[in-house]
Amino acid sequence: MTGIGRRITVHEAQVKTAQVTIKTLTIAGRQVTLAVFRQLQEEPLVDPNSVTLAGIPWGVVNYHPDKCADSGWSHLHVVWQKGEELRRASVYQKRRAVLGVKFEDAINSHYRAWLTHLVLEGHSLDFEVQAYGFTVAHTIAGLRVSLGVDSGDPIWRARDAGSSQHEWYRDKLRKWLDQHKAAGDSVRERNLLEAIIRESQEHQRKWDATYNSLAGLDQLFIAA
Repeated sequence: MTGIGRRITVHEAQVKTAQVTIKTLTIAGRQVTLAVFRQLQEEPLVDPNSVTLAGIPWGVVNYHPDKCADSGWSHLHVVWQKGEELRRASVYQKRRAVLGVKFEDAINSHYRAWLTHLVLEGHSLDFEVQAYGFTVAHTIAGLRVSLGVDSGDPIWRARDAGSSQHEWYRDKLRKWLDQHKAAGDSVRERNLLEAIIRESQEHQRKWDATYNSLAGLDQLFIAA
């Protein structure tokens, strides 16, 4: 039984070759080689804090010198213009590759300070029992933040007003706040916490948008 459909003969069919545009990187009319690309001065294109560009991006090169592809961090190699000179830069998809845990550390520090103020002000915290200790968590400015403590942590021990060491642990909490230059009370510390979370979220949006924009640049071909 034959299939149902239009009968097409070999005389009707043809193969067309699509026109493909290949952009090459040249200097003085000569195509740049891998060796010349490696000689381009390497300088950051994206400021890691403001997420602004230091110059004009030309395109991306699909070549990873010095085995940087083995780093585990997905990234682009961008050729860009600084004044009248060319530079090359590695632009990482994840901001953590450049900034480390800067924002995470700041958020966790302010979160602990806020919880510390709550304990000192007599508020109760809803801890959950875990295999390794206890956790408390809140959703703040759209971000789920948590803190894990063990049974010796002053935040945990200062909750028990009947303990003979209750005031000693409360004093440790006050000293911790002083050492970390925390805000004066839970309300002000909560405001600081929300501010750093929003700053982190805005920075992440800018980082993702910048990376995606650079990833959409034309690929520049260089000679072997």
